[in-house]
Amino acid sequence: MILLPECLNALKYSVFWQNNDNPSLKKFLDFRFNSGNLENQTIEHSRYRSELDTISTYYTETSEVGRIVRKCKKDFADDKNSRTIKLFWNKQDIAMESEIIDEEAQLQWKKGTLEFERTGLNYLQATSSAVQEKQISSYTSYKQSTSKFATSTTQLRLQG
Repeated sequence: MILLPECLNALKYSVFWQNNDNPSLKKFLDFRFNSGNLENQTIEHSRYRSELDTISTYYTETSEVGRIVRKCKKDFADDKNSRTIKLFWNKQDIAMESEIIDEEAQLQWKKGTLEFERTGLNYLQATSSAVQEKQISSYTSYKQSTSKFATSTTQLRLQG
């Protein structure tokens, strides 16, 4: 549709209307989905209706654009309850559930990794402590035996 500049400025989704000679609720929803910020059914349907209302303030019902808008408004009630639109929203619900499941799986993976790291760290600390204790014990035994040897050597020298 070719719209007046002031009408385009008043629209929130002017790109959709500019590039569309035969607008429909389904095309609007596809546009919103492809934009990457699709919200829930109630909000998106309301946005579509609001855009139609905005356009209709700039055109009479007898103008070419006015006739297109009138047809879109008339078709809206049937379109929003159509099989196509219901399938669109069901697909969005499934995609959202899948996304939630993926996020939960990633969270579980991170929790598992963290637990694995904690377990490994605890084992490493316990092993390190055991090795340190053994080293200290060996060192202490060595020092004691060295000290005993030095003492007995000194006593032998004193006696001799």
